[in-house]
Amino acid sequence: MEIRFATAADFGALRRLDYRVAPDHLSDKIGRREIIVAFEDDVVGWLRFGLFWDSIPFMNLLFLLDEFRGKRIGTRLVGFWESEMKKRGFQRVMTSTQSNETAQHFYRKLGYTEIGGMKLPEEPFELFFLKKIGE
Repeated sequence: MEIRFATAADFGALRRLDYRVAPDHLSDKIGRREIIVAFEDDVVGWLRFGLFWDSIPFMNLLFLLDEFRGKRIGTRLVGFWESEMKKRGFQRVMTSTQSNETAQHFYRKLGYTEIGGMKLPEEPFELFFLKKIGE
């Protein structure tokens, strides 16, 4: 299993799997190194991020294909991302998940602390998490 930044060669697989992102935006994120993939003959999982308030790395999506869940690949993707963000000089990272999703327990196990939330109309409560990664 290889964990690495997505490249242009991954565009087709990511476009097929990550339908939430417009093709031009997906290309831009690949170019800016804002997508990390787990690769085993093809993309089996990915982590997509941006910047919250233009200053704090924010994990927008962590996704694994069903047959690759429960194998610590998500933990490896998050660890790779945190390490890279620390190398870029960031001291904190953030993510969020809906209150009805089990991902909140995963993030807590990885050392993320709940810092608040918000409620959009017709959506479950969104929990925000923060983790300190540097001094």
